[in-house]
Amino acid sequence: MNDVDVELRDFRLAVTASQHRSLRQAAEALNIRQSTLSRRLRDIERRLGVVLFERTNGGTRLTTMGLEFIVSAERILDEVDAELRRLKSRSGGELG
Repeated sequence: MNDVDVELRDFRLAVTASQHRSLRQAAEALNIRQSTLSRRLRDIERRLGVVLFERTNGGTRLTTMGLEFIVSAERILDEVDAELRRLKSRSGGELG
């Protein structure tokens, strides 16, 4: 099995990029430079060995593999966020 190192940050970048029609808008939403976002997305694609985004002069859109990845990434991020909220509330004595 090939180990692929994907971090939560990678999932967040890709999900945010998928929510915008352009990398410029996504970069603004993430408060990073467009070139930084583009480079990070290409690095994620290289590590995964798939193209997630089709880039054109008119913007970006998800490939079929990209859509599958984003669906999984959103689920993973939702689960992580829910677990962090649970742990936070538990550490505050809110859960029994």
